[in-house]
Amino acid sequence: MPLPETLFGGYSIGTSLTTAGEVQRLLDQLKGSYIHHIDTAASWRNTTPGRSETLLGEARAPSQGFKTNTRISPITGSSSTLREPEPSS
Repeated sequence: MPLPETLFGGYSIGTSLTTAGEVQRLLDQLKGSYIHHIDTAASWRNTTPGRSETLLGEARAPSQGFKTNTRISPITGSSSTLREPEPSS
């Protein structure tokens, strides 16, 4: 049985961390702790929907080996978060 994977809860990305530079510093800390999986939610009400995902893209998290999962809430009737993901560079 594989070991459970440790992930980072990305609530602070887009709230207290608001620039790609701040997110990059976080990514550096996570890499040092061998954490490469970030959990986000485009539907969190505390930020602009999708802001955490945008900042992770600007910091090029995928090209640094990070996996990101995001949760959406299609039940709310808002389709603003339902779109095709942009490719990583």
